[in-house]
Amino acid sequence: MARTVSKTGALAYHRDYLTYLSQSLPVYRQVELFLYLRDSGGREGEFRAGFESAFPACVPFLPPFPDTTQFVGPEDTSLTWDNEPPDYDMSIGEDIPF
Repeated sequence: MARTVSKTGALAYHRDYLTYLSQSLPVYRQVELFLYLRDSGGREGEFRAGFESAFPACVPFLPPFPDTTQFVGPEDTSLTWDNEPPDYDMSIGEDIPF
């Protein structure tokens, strides 16, 4: 399941199978499955809605979706808002900053 989610970003399984899993797994195992899928593929934004639909009992126990509007770490001044590198004046003999 982790491989499918990491490749497609979705729970690409038959609805009956997902219903069977949601009825068979206790809530804490559903949360463990979510965490494993999230940590294995890094595509939480793509598969989370489908997971919550397939495993509704565990939704209150899932960690909140990360706020991607905040920057992590110290302020990075090497990039502009549109992720373009700053302009360097190559006429003064500066090395290319790599």
